[in-house]
Amino acid sequence: MKQSQWILASALIACTTTPALLFASPTSSNELQTTKQTHERIMIAKVNEQPIFQDQLTPQVKAELKKTQKSLKLKYTPELEAQAQNTVLQRYINAELIHQASKNHPVDNLEERVTQILQKANKNKENTLDATSIKRQILINEYLKAHDLVSPKPSEETIRAFYEQGKDQFSSQQDRVHLQHIFVTKTNKEAILKAKKLLTNGQSFEEVAKAYSEDENTKDNAGDLGFIVRGYMPKEVEDVAFSLQKMTLSDIIETEGGYHLLKVLEINPAGTPIPYEKIKDFLARGLASTTKKEKVAAHLEILKSKAKIEIFAPKKSGS
Repeated sequence: MKQSQWILASALIACTTTPALLFASPTSSNELQTTKQTHERIMIAKVNEQPIFQDQLTPQVKAELKKTQKSLKLKYTPELEAQAQNTVLQRYINAELIHQASKNHPVDNLEERVTQILQKANKNKENTLDATSIKRQILINEYLKAHDLVSPKPSEETIRAFYEQGKDQFSSQQDRVHLQHIFVTKTNKEAILKAKKLLTNGQSFEEVAKAYSEDENTKDNAGDLGFIVRGYMPKEVEDVAFSLQKMTLSDIIETEGGYHLLKVLEINPAGTPIPYEKIKDFLARGLASTTKKEKVAAHLEILKSKAKIEIFAPKKSGS
């Protein structure tokens, strides 16, 4: 079975990162027929009469089992494998529900978009793509976007409630500084020298961070680290951060990991309340993962309430 036939936002369904898109959707009837001629397939579930077979899950079950054993430092047991099997099966069921729902989602210029992607793939000699898989992926992507399941933002009410509930935590018990930073690894010292020169010449920190910083979590957000306290970053960085004047650019700082440039946006001495407006965006980023999990889970519950899902007990040996 071609893995390219199994396309969906498993990362999203698993509620982790962006919708990037590998997982379950049905294979073609020709593939099923070919496989059946090779060996008897074991059906373990159905989603609205769409079968899910054991061999479709096997590679992911092995990976899930290995990950669990490694992270928890456990030896293999049948119970552990059963747990991995159930985890992967639930992902497949969720993925299949999204896939089926996306079939009825209207998409403008669908055939034209498929043709463009195929032409580009052929030009780049990427022969693993086919029109059916591409069309399926476009439908899924557009469905996820339409239901705000890609990067849903927490509501103002949610952010405000979180702030009010933890207000004491958002008052400075220690000195805090609000930092922007640019970071590059030691193999890329030339980049930090260029970044420093551009900043000294007046280019905005946002532009320079986006172009040169290797910190993927902050580079597209003007290098904004939010408020930090001591113990958050390497000592060499903190010593500079807590000694800089407001809106001052640091010299290049070398640490074991690489090179840093800092700019202090604000200084809050211990005991200073952090106003809601100052911390709102930082809290929103922190709540983004929970918001996605909750929104995806709620959407899946709606789909499940309208679906017919059957899970079959595994066959015993010799049965």
